[in-house]
Amino acid sequence: MIVQLLTSFTGALGFCLVFHLRRRYMFAASLGGLLTCGVYLAAASIWSGILLPTLTAAAFAALYAEFLAWFMGAPATLFLIPALLIPLVPGRPLYYAMYYAVQQDMDLSADFARQTALYALGIALGASLVWALADMRRHLKQNGFGNSDATRPGCRVCGEGRGSTHAFLRSKKRPEPILVGSGRT
Repeated sequence: MIVQLLTSFTGALGFCLVFHLRRRYMFAASLGGLLTCGVYLAAASIWSGILLPTLTAAAFAALYAEFLAWFMGAPATLFLIPALLIPLVPGRPLYYAMYYAVQQDMDLSADFARQTALYALGIALGASLVWALADMRRHLKQNGFGNSDATRPGCRVCGEGRGSTHAFLRSKKRPEPILVGSGRT
């Protein structure tokens, strides 16, 4: 178990080094790989199977990335990719699915392909669940919950509230277009 945690940390760190992640983000992103692997191992000891432990670990990785994005003022992707993909990508089942397909043992190939699909589904569902909740939270924070048009933030250009027609559209007098070559600049 400790070996898996350390290899997740060093794998995420290596990924950060290869893709030239800024030094101030490297430790946090690598720590995300270690913590995600720890959550996966803990969830795998509670639930049997592939889907639920992977979903739990992916949700944790996405939540960790969203928190660090807020805390460090950086995009969540910088923390999500090392934390999510390095410890959770199903390398072994994918390899054996292809290996047995080439060996024309379709029963074993189908079994390993099913395992790979369960890993991929768990990663996608866990991360998507957290992203949807984070997006809802951002939307509610920005727009408010149940606010009328009068209390919502207004237009960045004129400052008027949402739902209203802008002043320059309501005015009877339209500005004259500047024609090219008319002598006016």
